[in-house]
Amino acid sequence: MAIRFTWDPKKAKRNLHDHGIEFEVAKHVFNDPHVVVIEDVETEDELRYNAIGYAAANLFVVVTYLDLSEEEEEVIRLISARKGDAFEESVYADQFA
Repeated sequence: MAIRFTWDPKKAKRNLHDHGIEFEVAKHVFNDPHVVVIEDVETEDELRYNAIGYAAANLFVVVTYLDLSEEEEEVIRLISARKGDAFEESVYADQFA
C-alpha cells in the first residue's frame, strides 16, 4: 500500500523558511529502510511521532508527523521537518551497534 502524504501549505512554506527543508523532500525519510520512529508528544488529543533518518543521501532529518491512517489507506500528515542534530544521529546509529 502506498503512503499518501498531506500537509498544510502554509506550514510547509514556513518550514522551508525556518529550516530550509521542503516537505516534498522530507517525506522521503519514510523510504529509509533504517528510519527510527519514536512517539513525540500528545497535544490536543493528537499523538505525534518523529521519524529520524535520511530523506536523501546527505540529508539527515527529523520529521514530526501525525499518522492518520485507516484500514484502507495509509496517510501521513507532515507537521515539521528539520536537520537532525548529534543526539538524533546517535539514536539512529544505535540500531547498528
